[in-house]
Amino acid sequence: MDFNLQFDLGKISAISTGVLEADQIDSYAFSASMGQVISVSVSSLQDNANFDVLYQEDNGDWVYIDNHEGIASEKKAWSGMLPNSRGNQYLIEVNNYFSTQAAEYDLFVGISSIALDNKYTERLVTQHAADGIYLGMALPDVMNKTSAESVMLSSDGEGIISLEILTGHKFLMALYMDTDCIGHCSKVKRIEAWGREFMTQEGVFPTMPLGEAIEIYGGLENIAFSETEAREFATFVNHPKGIVFEVYGGDFPDNDNDTQVMLPDAQVVALWIKN
Repeated sequence: MDFNLQFDLGKISAISTGVLEADQIDSYAFSASMGQVISVSVSSLQDNANFDVLYQEDNGDWVYIDNHEGIASEKKAWSGMLPNSRGNQYLIEVNNYFSTQAAEYDLFVGISSIALDNKYTERLVTQHAADGIYLGMALPDVMNKTSAESVMLSSDGEGIISLEILTGHKFLMALYMDTDCIGHCSKVKRIEAWGREFMTQEGVFPTMPLGEAIEIYGGLENIAFSETEAREFATFVNHPKGIVFEVYGGDFPDNDNDTQVMLPDAQVVALWIKN
């Protein structure tokens, strides 16, 4: 079936749902501009829905983006820059070509845009929320909250899918959801706040020198290196409940993952909250 992908006024993200029988395809048409970055994810109960993104050449032919084989693929998530397309028209084709079971799916689409307001504003981080995005918040509510910003699909070093929130080209935060593929029912389970604007109630923020944070929280208990994530995390004497401080600059002895010694340029990198 053919659909027009609808973005509500002022929004740059959308979710659509559908049901595909075996060998069926749904096509979603939308308008965009060359150079915008699109993030697409499809999830389905039987994990049998897939998609491709297409653009139109000057001769009218539709061509797959990031799919050189020229046939429908088993793509579940993808993010990339849109090429030039005739009339600024693009398609997302959701297919059920590789299964004999019906596919009931959620399609998430986010497109980058330049924010109108890039001025500095403080964004409060507590044990439950960052700038009004809270743990357990459902994906549609996240998109409503971030309507003036860009929502991008991304993944970490282990391939875990996340949403990146940006203002213009500025990376603000990453949201990790409670499902492997992001869909309509996904909820926030971890928030990583990276922007300088984010601040705890005591005034600690990313890029702050670690020594200043130590003074605010009454001393440093330790800096631990996580081999799983290859990141450093600080614990303070008066550590605020529910907030994890990712830092840089621990001076670790050989074969030791804990230290109370830091390098001169040590600083706070990000503020985490998680279930």
